[in-house]
Amino acid sequence: MIGQKESKIIALYDEDFSNIVTGLIERAKSKIYITTYKLEPRKGPKAQRINTLIKQLFAANLRGVQIYILLNFYENHKATSNINWYAARMFQKNGITAKYQTTGRTLHQKLFLIDDTYIIAGSHNLSVQSLAENIELSFLIEDDTIYQKCETRFLALWEKAKDFPWSKENELLY
Repeated sequence: MIGQKESKIIALYDEDFSNIVTGLIERAKSKIYITTYKLEPRKGPKAQRINTLIKQLFAANLRGVQIYILLNFYENHKATSNINWYAARMFQKNGITAKYQTTGRTLHQKLFLIDDTYIIAGSHNLSVQSLAENIELSFLIEDDTIYQKCETRFLALWEKAKDFPWSKENELLY
């Protein structure tokens, strides 16, 4: 990031979100940082958007892109925590680190930071419901100052985050 360029903001409604984000992941060169309340891999025709996005994350990882995923998780195993545990396990098996925040507060933000340039923030969880059923709105932002602030905050949360527990007991819950 050399100097501030003119800021760009684009509204991403419904399928625009998954199409734009998937394309940015496909073209990512160095890093992708993600926070989301819910990351839910699924099967079936409605899951096409989420599964395509996940496949692009796996491909980016194989290209050497650094990928960090920060999820919401409670150790007392609420429903969303089980879904996120399963997703984190799947990403871990594919060489991508996923952690959960430990501040005692719910991680509800939905954020992508890509290659020191692109910020995607808004209401989209990474789930079938958000990507195929709900009316959602997120924004694609290109702004050096905002990017730096978001990345600084993300990395502070990442430093305090914990690895997911991989015990056999947890594996039986999903």
